[in-house]
Amino acid sequence: MSLKATQISAFAVTDKTYRKSDEKGLYLEIRPNGSKLWFLKYRIAGKEKRLGLGAWPDVTLAQARERRDEARRLIKSGTDPLQARKLSLAQWRSHSVCACWPGSAHPPAVC
Repeated sequence: MSLKATQISAFAVTDKTYRKSDEKGLYLEIRPNGSKLWFLKYRIAGKEKRLGLGAWPDVTLAQARERRDEARRLIKSGTDPLQARKLSLAQWRSHSVCACWPGSAHPPAVC
């Protein structure tokens, strides 16, 4: 059964972490500290993985579903969304380091 936006704010905090599923692998994890985090559970190459999609209310239900759909498109094409995220983050970090250090000795391929 799909979640509704009004239900999310009503989920009570307990002394244990619990999950409320939406659909197509998307679920909201409610933690004892009060945080509510979106995750996508998926399988690729025979391994089960989970992709963090953000914290509620920063990421709304509609945004979480959009991110889930985008990740599912990557999975369908054979790309692991976790690896794609790590790669783009590494590229961003290497670019920002080069931008901060003009005249750095990094090869042009890195900058």
